[in-house]
Amino acid sequence: LPHKPPAEVVRYCGVFWARGAATLRGWEPLVKQIERGEAAIVQREEMMQQVRDTVARLAHPRLLRVEYKKGAERRPWTEESDRFLFLTVAEVGYGRWREVQRRIRRGGEGGGEGGDNN
Repeated sequence: LPHKPPAEVVRYCGVFWARGAATLRGWEPLVKQIERGEAAIVQREEMMQQVRDTVARLAHPRLLRVEYKKGAERRPWTEESDRFLFLTVAEVGYGRWREVQRRIRRGGEGGGEGGDNN
């Protein structure tokens, strides 16, 4: 919660978990929903770390080679557009799709680190 001080969030969290089962109806489905959300956050963080690791291994990220599975010859996107998307996600963060969309609309070649779209 960006508008709450961290100490208040920690205090609320403690009360929520201590009293929730006894005071909230539908506790089990709520806990399952929280667990799914937490798992999604972990998965997003792991994907983002993989993207960062890939970019960090490259001497020149704009020269990233995109490898396609066999049978992908009829893909609708070019390697340049896929590279732009990958490097833009590496720069702005996985899941920030509105920002990615904004940068795509802004156009230009390359993208990501050192690209024309910074």
